Order: sequence, then structure tokens, then C-alpha cells
Amino acid sequence: MALLEANANVNNRNKRGFTALMEACITGHLNVTSLLLRHGADVNAYNDCGFTPFMLACGHGQVHVLETLLGSDANISTRIQIVGECPSKIDHALNGYTALHTASYFDHKNVTRFLLKRGMDINVRSFRATYNVTSLHVASERGFPSIVKCLLEHGAKVDAKDSRGRTPLHAASEEGHDEVIKLLLNYNASVSARDSDNMTPLILARNRGHVNAIWLLSHADQDQDGSRKPSKLHTELKTPKNETKVRIL
Repeated sequence: MALLEANANVNNRNKRGFTALMEACITGHLNVTSLLLRHGADVNAYNDCGFTPFMLACGHGQVHVLETLLGSDANISTRIQIVGECPSKIDHALNGYTALHTASYFDHKNVTRFLLKRGMDINVRSFRATYNVTSLHVASERGFPSIVKCLLEHGAKVDAKDSRGRTPLHAASEEGHDEVIKLLLNYNASVSARDSDNMTPLILARNRGHVNAIWLLSHADQDQDGSRKPSKLHTELKTPKNETKVRIL
């Protein structure tokens, strides 16, 4: 406060390229955030790794800060833009992500709901550097059932394909996330979808040796003509604890 009264530059950066507003958004200090904004803090500034205050708040689950930022014209549709050498591999993994992707990546359901309530496109894609994935792809690959359920309930496209032709079910199956697989199947995710390498979710699960995922996928109901039926009956069954061999039909 004393520095602000002494007319210090509110947008000065530390050695990491962070402004005071960015630090306040990370830690969730609402009063400090409001004070800095009143003194002209740049709400859409990027740090050296390409994160804005809004994106940082989303990534750290500080949902109570987001409303204040939006009231100061924060860009809800901005994307992370990695522009330099950042020390964290996570930073690079998030390149091209929107706020919704970021909330999904870090399992922040409260932020996800906040963004959807304010009209964020639920099927928005990341940049090509991250395969043009949707937030449902991200949550499925990370194995976060609560985020997956939230996105599906709000109308996310269950069979959306990324630039590799992969659906969220491909992502969950390759990583062996059983609970996510069940959710996707309950929303009629296509078991027979093939990516650009001609891989189905079942093949990916088999290649990784995910026995429970193989069991779930191989028992998912399919019509003989290829149309999908709700697979709730099968996906609610508990996967066998002692099954070590699975026959792939």
C-alpha cells in the first residue's frame, strides 16, 4: 500500500516476470487484487511464460478472484502462449490452452463451473501445438471424473476428435482411467472410433496393459450395425479384481 501511495509502478515485474497482480491471483488475495486493479494494474498482461492473471487464477483454483478480474475487463477467451524458456514442463504442456482447458487440467471443478456459467465455449479447442484438444480430452487424459462429469452434463461433445483423430475415450483408455471410461460410456462414447493411426480405445488400452479398461471396453454394448446404445448396465458393473486374462473380440 505504501508503495502505491508513493506512485510506484503497479505493473513492475519480478525476476520471474510476474506482476504484483499475478502474485495476488495465484495466492487468492481478493483485497490485494482489487486494490491493484484500482491503481491501474494490467489485467491482461502476460508473464514471461505466457500466463495472464486470469489464467493463473484459473490454474490455482482461485475462483473468487475471477469475478473481480472479469469486472476489470479480463479476457476470458485468452490462451496460454508459451513465449520463452520456462522451468516447468507443465508450462509447455499447457501451451495453447484456454482458461477452461487449464481448469480441467488442474481438476478445479469450481473454476470449470464458473467459466461455463459465464458462457465459455465448452468445446473450444487448444492450439495445434497441443493437438486441438477440448477440455473433455484434457480431463479424460488426466483422469478427473468430477470434471468429466461436469463437462458432459453441460453438453460437451463426447466423441469430439482432436487433430490426431482421438476422442476423449481414446485419451482415458490409453491412460487406464477406469472411472472416466465408465462415465464416457454412459454418455454413449463410441468404442469403435479410430484415430489417424487406426487405433481404437480398446487397442490403446490393450497396448498399455490396462486390464480393467480392456474389460470395460470389450463389454460395452454395441448394436450389430455399429450404432451405439447406452452402456450403463455394463459400466456400473465392478470390474473383476482377479481377472488377469481378457479375450479381445
